[in-house]
Amino acid sequence: MSAPRREIPLHIVGAVALALQGIYISSYGPSYPQLLKHFDLSQAEVGLIASANFLGSTLAVLSATWLIGRLGTRRVLMIAPLLLALGASGIGLAPSWSLALLFALIAGAGAGGVTSGINISLASLPDRSAPILNAVNAMFGLGCVLGPLLVALLPGGAVRWPFIVVGGLAFVVLACARQLPRVTPASPPRDTAVRAKRGITLFTVLLVLYVMTEVGAGSWMTTHLAPGLGARTAAALASGFWLAFMLGRFAGAPLAGRFPPQILVPGAALVAVLATGLAALPGLQVLAYVLLGFVLGPIFPTTVAWYGQHLTPRRLPIALAGGSLGAVMVQPLMGAVVNSFGVSAIPVTLVTLACCTLALSMWVRWFQGGVEADTATT
Repeated sequence: MSAPRREIPLHIVGAVALALQGIYISSYGPSYPQLLKHFDLSQAEVGLIASANFLGSTLAVLSATWLIGRLGTRRVLMIAPLLLALGASGIGLAPSWSLALLFALIAGAGAGGVTSGINISLASLPDRSAPILNAVNAMFGLGCVLGPLLVALLPGGAVRWPFIVVGGLAFVVLACARQLPRVTPASPPRDTAVRAKRGITLFTVLLVLYVMTEVGAGSWMTTHLAPGLGARTAAALASGFWLAFMLGRFAGAPLAGRFPPQILVPGAALVAVLATGLAALPGLQVLAYVLLGFVLGPIFPTTVAWYGQHLTPRRLPIALAGGSLGAVMVQPLMGAVVNSFGVSAIPVTLVTLACCTLALSMWVRWFQGGVEADTATT
C-alpha cells in the first residue's frame, strides 16, 4: 500500500514560486551593463529583452482563465516552471541577441502562468485576500532582493550565470507544485458592480501605470546611479530597492487588515510621488529609491484584493495583463528617454508615472464609491 501523497498548500507553493520569479525579474536591470557589452547593444535595444519577457507574460496571463478552467491550478503551476526553466537557461546560453529575446519570451510565459495561477486563486478568498496576497507577494520582493546580489557577486562579464541559476531553481518550484492538492476551483461569484466593464478598464489602467513605475524604477535605477557610483555598486544597491519593496509588502499584510484598499492604495501612491521626486536630488537618490521600493510594495497585491472585492476574479487576468503590458511599455520608453536626455531624466519619468498612478487610484476610488451607491439604491 503506497504512502499518502504529502500536499503543500497553495500559499506555500505561491510563496516559493514568486520568490524565484523575483530573482529572475530583478536580474534584468543589473545585467544591462553586461548585456550591452556582450551583445554590443545600445541603451534602447537592451531593454527589449525585458519587454520580450513581459510580452510572454502578457500572453500567458490573458490565457490564464481558460487554462486554469481546463487544466486546473495544479497543472498550470507545473507547466509554468518548465517554461521558465527552458527560457531562463536559454537566455544564459544564447549565442545571439535574437535567440536571447526568443528565450525571454518563453520564460515570460512561464512567469506569467505562475503569477496568474496564484493571484486568481488567492483573490477568490472571501475575507482575508488582501493580507494573504500581500504576504505571499512579499516573497516576490525577497527574490527581487536576491536577484541583483546574484548579478553583483558573480564574476564580471558572467552574463549567462544568473539566468542559468534561475533555470535550475525553477525545478524546485515544479517539485513543490507537484504536491498541490487536487482540488477543483470553486465557481467565482457573479459581478456585483453595475458598471463592471468600466471597472475592469479602470483597474487595468491602474495596474499598467503602477507596473510601469515599479519596473521602471527597479530596472533603471542601476543605470541612473552607475555614473556616480560605478556599475557594480549600483547593481548591488538595487537590492536595497527590492529589500524595501519586500518589507513594504510584509508591512502591507497587517496594514491591509486595518485599512481598506481604497485608502491604502492611494496613500501609498502619494508617498511614491514624493519618493520619485527626491530621486532627482543629488545625495538623496539612494534613500529615495529605498523609500520608493517600500511604498510601492503593497500596491499590487492590495489592488488585486480591491479588484476581487468588487469584480469576479475570473476576469482578473485582464487587469493582470495590463500590468504585464505596462512592463513591456516602460522598457523602450525609459531607453528612449535616456538616449535623448541622459540618465538625469530617469527620475523625471518616474515621478510622472507615479503621479498618473495616484490619479488613477483616486479615480478608481471615486468610481467604486459611485457603484456602491448605485447598488444600494437599486
